Amino acid sequence: MQEEHNGQDIQTVWFDRGSGGLELLRIYNRLGEATIYLHGAHIASYKKRGEAELLFMSPHSVFEEGRPMRGGIPICFPWFGQHPDDSALPLHGFVRTMIWRLESQCNEVDGSTTVTLVLSDTKETRSMWDHRFSLALSVNVGSQMKISLEVTNTGGHAFDFSAALHTYYAVGALKGTSVDGLDGTKGVDRLTNIPFVQKGRVTVEGAYQHLYCDAGTRVLLHDPLMARSVAMEQTGWANILIWNPGEEAARANKEILDAWQDFLCVEHVNNDRSQVHLEAGDTHHSELVIGVAHS
Repeated sequence: MQEEHNGQDIQTVWFDRGSGGLELLRIYNRLGEATIYLHGAHIASYKKRGEAELLFMSPHSVFEEGRPMRGGIPICFPWFGQHPDDSALPLHGFVRTMIWRLESQCNEVDGSTTVTLVLSDTKETRSMWDHRFSLALSVNVGSQMKISLEVTNTGGHAFDFSAALHTYYAVGALKGTSVDGLDGTKGVDRLTNIPFVQKGRVTVEGAYQHLYCDAGTRVLLHDPLMARSVAMEQTGWANILIWNPGEEAARANKEILDAWQDFLCVEHVNNDRSQVHLEAGDTHHSELVIGVAHS
């Protein structure tokens, strides 16, 4: 949907219902388009105008209130993976199944559109993690997508948290894709707990879960079948996790099954030794800019 006024494009944001009847935002302008569910502030799609979809959403994903979605960009907070002390608590924290609120929208002078969604602690969240906080996710949709996450400690005591943008990228085929920009980076294979130093490009053909520590500010995902490269530039994120479940684990997961070859996760993460310490009243800001270029 696009309107014109005096020959000028008008950026448009509107509410709609997505899969499972869940409420979402549709963002459309002359540069790009995106959809964001209020459930989890979950970015489900993004593409530059005239380009193919950048993100992968599983065709087997469940879309129900209170359950996480499979694909797109889930937000993990205030822990990443299993809770360190209580495995009964939700995987990757609780904000990806909460309903966020649209706080603002803005049509930028360059033709892009920015929306900001917000969330704060509740009695239920404090029963799982006894801290007061507020989150603000700003998403700028244009010829690139810029995702900014602000975490504010609104309580009277300091806390530590982990967070991630658990991004699923759509690929033409898993075999043949590679990630550049991590050569020489230290990491750990989370499937075996064996440390390593990356040599050359990262290639993934099956089960893979490597955490790269102090991963730098820029990486490139090369996808020869789709003839494109995806550039990721970040500030405020320390680590990168590259993940695919591989065939065996995927076929045992009803939300992935045969779709495991259609995506690669390149996740920007603050976890383990890089979790964030936040004093009362302070705010932590992180940013990820994603852009696509033909190779």
